Amino acid sequence: MATFLEKLGAWFDVAPATGDIAAQVKSSPGCAIGVVPTVGDRYLLTLKDVNRADMLGTDHGDAWQALDVSVLHRAILEKTIGLDENAMLIYEHDAQKALARVADGEAGMVFLLKGVTPKQLFACADSGEFMPQKSTYIFPKLPSGAVFNRLV
Repeated sequence: MATFLEKLGAWFDVAPATGDIAAQVKSSPGCAIGVVPTVGDRYLLTLKDVNRADMLGTDHGDAWQALDVSVLHRAILEKTIGLDENAMLIYEHDAQKALARVADGEAGMVFLLKGVTPKQLFACADSGEFMPQKSTYIFPKLPSGAVFNRLV
């Protein structure tokens, strides 16, 4: 864990978190990610003023690079941990359920993120960017999986 956090220190301010880490992530300005390992302390990662293209690469545009979930996938999961971009991950919308998975030993580590805003969603759509897995996890969903609006 110490090596992992040390590597993240190049891009993030790393601080131990106390109390409700999900609320801390939501209330933090800019890109903030909560890290909760199975054993040990909880951490709040706050992205430093870094060049996102240097951190995330240049294969995606500004709209994609502005997403916290892109920072998680590319900078943390791929570059720092070394997971393949197609690695199987478990996504949980409810922070308390995700934290319970770590506490029960079902998951090795949990990352807590802010949700994608409508403005970010539209920016990616306008630029033709595909968003990372589950970045548009929206609940509740219609059973049909589609919404039709009257166009006339």
